[in-house]
Amino acid sequence: MNNRAFSKSLIEVNFSGEGIKPDSVKASDIADILKAVENMVESQVFRDHPEIDKEQVIIGFVNIKSESIGLQFVSPIQNIVFPIFRSIGEAIETNDYKGLPTTSIDALDTIISFSRKKQCIAEFVTSNEHREVLATITPETTLERRARLSGETIVYGQVVRVGGREPRAMVELVNGQTVFCDTNKDIAQKLGSRLYTVVGLLGMARWDAESLKLEQFTIEDVTTYEELPLEDVMNQLAKAVGIYYSDVTDVKKYISNIRELESKTE
Repeated sequence: MNNRAFSKSLIEVNFSGEGIKPDSVKASDIADILKAVENMVESQVFRDHPEIDKEQVIIGFVNIKSESIGLQFVSPIQNIVFPIFRSIGEAIETNDYKGLPTTSIDALDTIISFSRKKQCIAEFVTSNEHREVLATITPETTLERRARLSGETIVYGQVVRVGGREPRAMVELVNGQTVFCDTNKDIAQKLGSRLYTVVGLLGMARWDAESLKLEQFTIEDVTTYEELPLEDVMNQLAKAVGIYYSDVTDVKKYISNIRELESKTE
């Protein structure tokens, strides 16, 4: 292992307990933990820093310590990753996970389940100028899962970015929220020609049941919706409904009569 890797600041997830060593744990379990750590941090980076390209977000695995299971990671954007890792530790210590994205909670649940299955302790640690234990997970640690809603829907927003080895689209919804959407190469190519325009996207969504905030969206198709100038929209609306008001000569009087009728029926 290159010693220069350890000159950087590290984040660690360390497991300790009777019989917990790398040669006593399945490689698939270790792989699940590595993926969980990556997902736990990445999802919060994507949510809090939409300006960062996905390819920049690297949680690089650099070492495994044999005295227990000590997993060490570095990142080229440690100024962002360290505070996020710290916020995850604070969520564990206070048992308050409301501030974490759903994907982070799912990943954390993987680590909690491993601790329970192996009856071991997991420590979340940062190592910079000094080593600091941020949080401890025990076999008794519980995770209250937030209720979720899911289903097929259409969302509308501006395509800000699209691409990557695993295609993802960054979309700014009409309500101002920015979401990162999984998709496939064919749809990514379609969206590439629609950059910085508002599009309609059909797909599977997942919302937080309490806040109704969209947390995850997978694009399955691009609708025929096309953003038009306001003048064109009004002209099309006039053509569609104009025939029903062609005999109205006094618009003000017509609207006044409607309002008067509504007030009588209230």
